[in-house]
Amino acid sequence: MKSSVFVFVFFTVLAVPLFALSDIGLVCDFSNSSTSTVRDFVSAVEDDDMAKATFVFSWIQMENLKKNDSLAQAIRNLVLSHRAEVLSGAYFDIDFAHAPDDIIYSQMKRFKLLAESVFGEKLSGFSPPDLKIKNSDVDIIKRMGFEYVVASEKAIPAEVSKDVFCQPVLMENGVILYPVNVQISAAASNVLVENWEDNFKKLLGAEVSKLSEKVPSSDVVFMIDAKNYSSDLAKTLFNQIEDLKLRMNTINDLYGKEPAYFKELGKITEPDKSLKTLYQKVLLAEWKSDCGKLANFTDVSDEVIKLGNVANFSERLSADRVKKIEALKNNIYKPGKVYTFSYLNSRIFLVSNGVYRAYFSSDLNPLFVVSQKSGSVFFGDPLSQKIPAFVNFFNYNSFEGLWKTKIQEGEKLT
Repeated sequence: MKSSVFVFVFFTVLAVPLFALSDIGLVCDFSNSSTSTVRDFVSAVEDDDMAKATFVFSWIQMENLKKNDSLAQAIRNLVLSHRAEVLSGAYFDIDFAHAPDDIIYSQMKRFKLLAESVFGEKLSGFSPPDLKIKNSDVDIIKRMGFEYVVASEKAIPAEVSKDVFCQPVLMENGVILYPVNVQISAAASNVLVENWEDNFKKLLGAEVSKLSEKVPSSDVVFMIDAKNYSSDLAKTLFNQIEDLKLRMNTINDLYGKEPAYFKELGKITEPDKSLKTLYQKVLLAEWKSDCGKLANFTDVSDEVIKLGNVANFSERLSADRVKKIEALKNNIYKPGKVYTFSYLNSRIFLVSNGVYRAYFSSDLNPLFVVSQKSGSVFFGDPLSQKIPAFVNFFNYNSFEGLWKTKIQEGEKLT
């Protein structure tokens, strides 16, 4: 009799799909989404009792949620019922790869205080802009009181990733890092592609099947860019996950379970800090210099910090982005003043006369000249890697006293 019972139980266990042994951490990035998209997605979660998700918002959306109490309350209700979680972020979406530590800390704290005031709940997790973090950022995350962070799977060193299978890792300071699967994230975000749902389901199923052979009770975390999602598309996403008999969880749910497989990690692989264009390199030097002198920009300190937005140092720098950068600078620099900063051990002179803004190298050759009215760079190519060649077309007279000011400043400082 005992033997037959044992056989029955044994076959019952085997009958459970292997997929059921994995947990899904669905993270929704709303930073590029409209308010209506956020509302539609929240509604889809409300309508599906099996659906759970973790939300990431930009600082602008967080400010808007303060004014949109009905939507904030809907999210708050999901959080209180453990159906959703909100991750903290960085105010102004500053670039963690290049930002000074004191700026990172202040902007993380500012976002955390805002988000907790909106939702009335302590935030336990953090999501960096563009999912990129440095080793020093992990220490700041710990100091801020966060228990865990989501980051690109590329943060896991190659020699470690082959052993941890994109599973959460424990950092030396106790922070848990949840690697975000890049391939599955892309498949779940490309909802405008025909048959996206089939491709997503195939990739997710293959990943979970592979993990089930190596890691019992594994976690698969992916992040969707939700900007093109509707309520129906969100429901389709949930259906694909549920068809695979997978459990949706918040990151906090994953954090609360006992991991079956855990690896301690000393250092992460830091993001590539190389910049593609001379314009970006000069901008970074200018931004770091201004951040170090915020006392000189007391009335425009927010504008200064905004120059460190992650999109400004993206590989996909566009002419439209350059115009936004230059428009922001119009609010920072006062006409008639000379600003200086260092770039590759040489001095850059920046002069604004209210009509043009010009950047000169230490030998007083122009690097970039910007029309402050249009925000266009008419000398030097901001999308190029090349250093502009000095040409005689540069019309000194059009700057009136600008060039003379430059010469005097250059003579004084060299």
